[in-house]
Amino acid sequence: MGSKPSFIWKPPSQKQEQILYWWWPGNPHANCSYIELEGAVRAAKTITASYSFINWATYTFDQEDLALCSKTIGTCLRNVVRPLRRILSEEPNYKVKEYRASAEGYRLDITDIDLDRSNSFFVYGGKDESSQDLIQGKTLAGAFLDEVLLYPLSFVNQVLSRTSVENAKVWFTFNPDAPTHETYVNILDPYLADKKAFYLLMTMDDNPSLSQEAKDRISSQWPIGTVWHRRNVLGERVSAEGAIYPFFSSLPVYGYVITKIPDDIARWRVAIDFGQDHPTTMGLYGYSSNLSSWVLVKEYYERMKTNQELSLAFGELLVWSNNPVFPEYADVDTGGGGLSLLNQLRQDYPNLHNQGIIRHAIKENVNAEIGHFASALYTHKFRYYAGCKRSISEIANYLWAKKPIGAGKEEPLKVNDDGPDRDRYMWNRVMHSG
Repeated sequence: MGSKPSFIWKPPSQKQEQILYWWWPGNPHANCSYIELEGAVRAAKTITASYSFINWATYTFDQEDLALCSKTIGTCLRNVVRPLRRILSEEPNYKVKEYRASAEGYRLDITDIDLDRSNSFFVYGGKDESSQDLIQGKTLAGAFLDEVLLYPLSFVNQVLSRTSVENAKVWFTFNPDAPTHETYVNILDPYLADKKAFYLLMTMDDNPSLSQEAKDRISSQWPIGTVWHRRNVLGERVSAEGAIYPFFSSLPVYGYVITKIPDDIARWRVAIDFGQDHPTTMGLYGYSSNLSSWVLVKEYYERMKTNQELSLAFGELLVWSNNPVFPEYADVDTGGGGLSLLNQLRQDYPNLHNQGIIRHAIKENVNAEIGHFASALYTHKFRYYAGCKRSISEIANYLWAKKPIGAGKEEPLKVNDDGPDRDRYMWNRVMHSG
């Protein structure tokens, strides 16, 4: 075996050194088959672990196949492969060849010139249940699973079952989630309990490349006291419980609610949450340059209305100070029958439809979107006009649903959620379009 690999960070943090050398013969953790790196965002988990993974594979194997995994292949190329290529290009003993259109998909062939060893690293995405099919039939000497809590359990199990070469090891990185997450319960915690895994908890302080200013800026993205701050900044494994926006107050002194509508609004948007057994709610939002904030200035809640009646209400919503307003976007939730309303609006308002203004609401990852909206609300990039009383009441009483172990992902309680859903759709569009 060759000499110990050098470390690319100058100077490395203590935990980075532990990650790099945990597998080296003589290390007290060398007999472990797994490494579990949990912690805050920007703690250098991915870059440190993936570099360690490459070094371990090169020192241990020759002519073997290994896996680099993320939620999607694109994510893996962006967050894992690209940084690795940059790092390895600075190492004179490494030679990297890329194959983007091979029969087996994207792969890297990495050769250590000094050791005269070469291994192939295949890129996989674990985005859904069908993803396990992509890796079925492979025989792997090792695997690197970045942000493993984002994958379906079936994909993780498939990777582990295929990692069967003698002396194989697996790297896991992940941001904290609820203690009841199925991957904790079924894989990560049992490995740790059986002393098969080496575990490290990392924070931004373990990343020497971050200045204090950068750490403060990143930390400020998540409101203190929320589940996102506790997980993403403090690195705590906590359940989402109680109020979703615990920092929110309807008292104007705190800035989340304003008593006077700004007179400089020149940009408008609409969002609609369609309801069948619950109210359909619409919101008119205006942007104030003076406040640097979007403001909900007008709300609509009604039950048991036909699409024609809702379409008329939409037209009435687009009036401000007795003058019609022209929205940049009108986002409609198409779930639960909302598609019929979307089509009705496009038929009744062809001018808006022809300009691509009436759109399907963006809905991708609910919990992540709620976190983005929490940040906007906390930093006053989004506010409520005091006259929108029902919306204010709902956002203040928006709660996480209690979830027993094994009951699935965390989600909001289906009470007081009409306005919060509507506002989230509006903010999703802001996130995508500015």
